[in-house]
Amino acid sequence: MAADKANPKAGEKDFPAHKRDYSGFVRLLKISTIVTAIITAVVLLIISN
Repeated sequence: MAADKANPKAGEKDFPAHKRDYSGFVRLLKISTIVTAIITAVVLLIISN
C-alpha cells in the first residue's frame, strides 16, 4: 500500500492481467446464465408433462 503511494504508476503494470481476468469472469457469467436458463426450461417442461 505504501509502495503505491510512493509510485502511483505501480498498479498500471497489472492492468492487462486484471482486464483479462475480468473478461474471463464476464464470459463465465454469460455461459452459466445461459446454461441455467436451459436447465430451468428443461425442468419446467418435465414438470408440466
